[in-house]
Amino acid sequence: MTTIASGMTMRLLPKTNYNFDKLQTSQTTTFAICQHIDVSVFQEVSFAIRFYGGTLGTGASIAFAVVADGYTLDDPTAFFATADATGTAFGSFSFSSTTPAPAFTVLTVTKPCGHLLNVTLTATQGSSLTSVNGTFGIDVTMKGGDPSSLPLDYSTYRGYRI
Repeated sequence: MTTIASGMTMRLLPKTNYNFDKLQTSQTTTFAICQHIDVSVFQEVSFAIRFYGGTLGTGASIAFAVVADGYTLDDPTAFFATADATGTAFGSFSFSSTTPAPAFTVLTVTKPCGHLLNVTLTATQGSSLTSVNGTFGIDVTMKGGDPSSLPLDYSTYRGYRI
């Protein structure tokens, strides 16, 4: 975790390969990449997503979304990830067969967005069986707040140690 002026940068996902070749025709799977990212003391949060390469056949895609995380100690096993009030994610980006590698995108979230955020990955197989795999990495930069003010809440994400 790097602290700069009134913000900080954390590695959420080191360079990681995902392979979804076993998905059936038109099948989709979604899961959390990183949960309980505490953004309570920051005004702006930017997620830097890197696509190092992979094989995404025609119609296949791998998408990332930033959503609110309603984690509670009352039920720590429940997955309370949701979109914003309009029913959409705070930010999302989809990589497909037309995305050149390497690729880089930044998803920026501004307040209000809740106390915690969650990054999800959705892989979708095309209408015919094809390769669905890619190598990705994600960093988050949080600005406009004092990192030393972050509460040490149970089970909040503190970054990936490099």
